[in-house]
Amino acid sequence: MEIKGEYRIAASREKVFAALNDQAILQACIPGCESLEMLSPTEMTAKVRLRIGPVSAAFSGKVTLSDIDPPNGYRISGEGQGGVAGFAKGGAVVALTEDGSDTILKYEVDAQVGGKIAQVGARLITGTASAKAWRHVLAGDVFVYHAGSVSFGGSAPARKRDSAGLLLARHPEYETMVARWVREDPAFALRLAIEATLIRASGVPVILHILHPWGGGTEKQVVDLMAHTAARAISLTLIIAAPVEGRSDLGLALFIPDANGGRRVDMRVAELGDVAALLRSFGLRRIHVHHALTAMEQLAPFLALMNLPYDLSIHDYALICPRINLAQAGAYCGEPDVPGCLACLAAEPTPFSRHIARWREQGIGLIEHADRVICPSRDVADRIRRYAPAAHLLVVPHEPDLYHRPQPARMPPIAADIPLRVAVLGILAEHKGGAFLLDCIEYSRAIKAPLDWQVIGEFPAKLDARAAGLAGHLSKTGRYKLEDLPGLIAAGDPHLIFFPQHWPETYSFTLSEAFAARRAVLVPPLGAFPERIAGSVGAFEYSLSETPQQVVDRLVTLRLRLLDPASAAETTPLAPHLTAWVGEKEDFYRSAYI
Repeated sequence: MEIKGEYRIAASREKVFAALNDQAILQACIPGCESLEMLSPTEMTAKVRLRIGPVSAAFSGKVTLSDIDPPNGYRISGEGQGGVAGFAKGGAVVALTEDGSDTILKYEVDAQVGGKIAQVGARLITGTASAKAWRHVLAGDVFVYHAGSVSFGGSAPARKRDSAGLLLARHPEYETMVARWVREDPAFALRLAIEATLIRASGVPVILHILHPWGGGTEKQVVDLMAHTAARAISLTLIIAAPVEGRSDLGLALFIPDANGGRRVDMRVAELGDVAALLRSFGLRRIHVHHALTAMEQLAPFLALMNLPYDLSIHDYALICPRINLAQAGAYCGEPDVPGCLACLAAEPTPFSRHIARWREQGIGLIEHADRVICPSRDVADRIRRYAPAAHLLVVPHEPDLYHRPQPARMPPIAADIPLRVAVLGILAEHKGGAFLLDCIEYSRAIKAPLDWQVIGEFPAKLDARAAGLAGHLSKTGRYKLEDLPGLIAAGDPHLIFFPQHWPETYSFTLSEAFAARRAVLVPPLGAFPERIAGSVGAFEYSLSETPQQVVDRLVTLRLRLLDPASAAETTPLAPHLTAWVGEKEDFYRSAYI
């Protein structure tokens, strides 16, 4: 085989020739050379290890310099034995020419191989040799437009198929090389810079949304908000992963919109501020923080470094307490004083923090420095105001059309011989009332209450075995996609949807689904529930002090009431303060957000 090539070297011809006679530099120039020992100015012994396809071999032999013509060049020759792998011998003519202050080094290689290493195929050897000799350069300032499928007319498909077969026959390593190129993506940083430049130059406001990696209602609100503002703003999303035990760095995922649905960029950084320059390159106008739980210590310094106005949405109470939901043992904690919070965290530790004073100081700082604190319900605003009275609070329902029930509940037919079908929605973790719900179902089974229980969703592993023991009294759909929920509710056709949680929900998208499905609801008098059901037909409350037995008795009594159409049409009283503020803020995302 023969290989030719050349290099431009920024040095005089004399310096290059001297370097090519230097033992250390010459060893570095020979691919796979493990050692090179000078026997004389023109003779050396060498040990070289190379891998060609599936064959790896160590060669030992001699290297000789001849036809020496300082400083114009020489011939370097060598031959070696690789044991069962075979042998290799050949040489290269090296020529040096001046080009101004630079030197052009040209080489012509001829080589022969034999034994097992030759059996892997001359093509594979040639490909490997070329990889050793050629230097591949990524030209980031060169743009080439390729219009595909315009050559060869109707014969193009057959030609592509034949060419692919020929290519793989000659270069069996080709597809592996392509896969490695795609995986390593060496041009990624250049493309990212171009994307940032295009977004920055668009003239459209650019907003960065920051949130946690756990999906749920927070992710739904971000997705809905991005869709709602897509015609008026470009939205980037930065997801901060949960801390990994034993690691001090942060895992980040940046989502960048494009015409093909978007690009995800995964990164690990020492601290959040390390991505500030990258994010600035997109021309951000505003930051919207949806959650701080996974980077509580670093978020305030990062926001100060970015020096941009930021909004803060309250999706739960993580800024007030690292237990997130103001719940202990599945029930509302009552928001005690600091000693009470410390006792709670000691009894039920959280991986995020046990130091409530420091945690709350950081959270309140984020709240009070926000340009706008967006609260999805009045209850949220009232609670946050107690901790951060100086904050600029706005009450903005996530869904103006579903914040209150848009239409009266529509009750499926019920008769004396039909049980009341009671559905519960979502993943029934402890803070969502999963254990309380199972207590209710077990009591219902014990007294043979005329109730049929459905979970449109699932229980966590901690409660699933207990739920499995209620087969015949409880049906479960398992985890669902959000877009499938209306169909699942329709299929189960419940008379009533029950909300067993005992913590102050900030909004409750599942209540919105119940409203949209026009189902009666039974809710606790806590969090956003009271204000959202106010004025609704077919909305009922139970007391937080009620036991599972009392809740079941209430459901049985409700069933009897629902047998009477007049009772079923009763309306929950409208709290007098609600009409004064809901209408004022419901168009915030359309008129004032951007």
